[in-house]
Amino acid sequence: MRLKLYAIVIVAVLCFNIIHHPSYAGDNKLPNIGSNALSTLSYEKERLLGDVLMRQTRAQLPVDYDPLINEYINSLGNKLVTYADDIHFPFTFFAIRDPSINAFAFFGGHVAINTGLIALSDNESELASVLSHEISHVTQRHLSRRMEDQKRSSPLTLAGLLGGILLAAINPEAGMAAIMTTQAGSAQASINFTRANEKEADRIGINMLAVAGFDPHAAPSFFNKLSKKYRFTSTPPAFLLTHPLPDSRVADSKLRAQRYPRPVLPISTGFQLVKSRVKARYGSKPEETIRYFKKQLKNKTYALKEAAEYGLALSYSDSGNTKEANKMITELLKGDPKNLFYIDTYTDILTRMKKYDEALAFLKQHYQMRPNNPVITINYASVAVSAKKPQLAIDLLNSYKISHGINYISTDILANAYQQMKNLSKYHELRAERFALLSLYDRSIEELNISLSKLDEGKRLESERLTALQEQYRSQLDQIKRL
Repeated sequence: MRLKLYAIVIVAVLCFNIIHHPSYAGDNKLPNIGSNALSTLSYEKERLLGDVLMRQTRAQLPVDYDPLINEYINSLGNKLVTYADDIHFPFTFFAIRDPSINAFAFFGGHVAINTGLIALSDNESELASVLSHEISHVTQRHLSRRMEDQKRSSPLTLAGLLGGILLAAINPEAGMAAIMTTQAGSAQASINFTRANEKEADRIGINMLAVAGFDPHAAPSFFNKLSKKYRFTSTPPAFLLTHPLPDSRVADSKLRAQRYPRPVLPISTGFQLVKSRVKARYGSKPEETIRYFKKQLKNKTYALKEAAEYGLALSYSDSGNTKEANKMITELLKGDPKNLFYIDTYTDILTRMKKYDEALAFLKQHYQMRPNNPVITINYASVAVSAKKPQLAIDLLNSYKISHGINYISTDILANAYQQMKNLSKYHELRAERFALLSLYDRSIEELNISLSKLDEGKRLESERLTALQEQYRSQLDQIKRL
């Protein structure tokens, strides 16, 4: 229950995109850095808090670990960050498997975007407009500034915040509904956005779009689309609850965008392929997405023909029709043999057909050209485990870990590889690592106890290393409690 309470903080207290509070006009003065509770944060404390919250997010929300989607949105997001001011830590962008329209950001440069928002966007600039807005909330420290203002009227502590959202710990859906629809209570007041914050994020975000080479007019275009789509609905999407769109804000964003020329941009292949992947994988059942992409191709209503063909191939693969899927993806690979989306799907098809040696040879060739590329490496290691070649997977992922750090999906595959090797000590160590990525440090400590019990006698240095890792997890658990 204690860990669950901490997790609620992410969604209900510490995320930026909580419902607007119209009674607050407030200023935007930066807080004086102090030590009282969470209302004043140094950059280092913000980074540490962001790490804790990211781990809790993995445990509580359907975070998407698809390396293709993650690589794309991180590439897009970091391109925007390059043109942002006041960057004090690396940004991390990730997707949530959720068809609803929403995006949010929290401490430490963590920005999430729902797959539903990707599906709704018509082009890359529209998606970039949402990311630039969330980046601006982070760089302008809107949450910290709002919490500082709340501190002036009443003391703010984590215990108080948790007390204000206790209902969410008992019934998350009911609790979140209550939080999102009420404006009573100091805990809720402390996290509400101001109109000034939203306008500031719009202004900075639109400028960021323009200087990064995207269409700044995509921001008001996307706002206008959302406003029209949900104008008369009784249950608007979470994005409109957390980012209210009064007509004045839509008009203001349009006026700001008009200060910049409207560039003529080519269709983004990466965006269209990501959108097709989201539609095929998370939109509907494979049979329905097959009909959807067939209709697009027949009526030529696609933005990019290759993206529609890719979506159809992926849908065929997910439906079990590997023959048609293989035929289509092979043709796409002929036209673009280095495309990671096609490489990934072709590998999946070969694996479904249990053609492991063919898949390994194919991936080895691409790995030699792009060693430690996330998409290729994760696929290569996964196929190696399926082919009962765990040592290959271990070698690949240990190298990957050096260059990319700890990653949830690679840790999971690595644990399975060590299990195949019957190295149970390493297997339980990796399970401990995976639980730590979810902020489940109690479980991590338990797994390390098992790992120590499975360790061969005489491995003193290994035993000391595992014991030190246990102490590290205990320290991190204590850190959460102190926060």
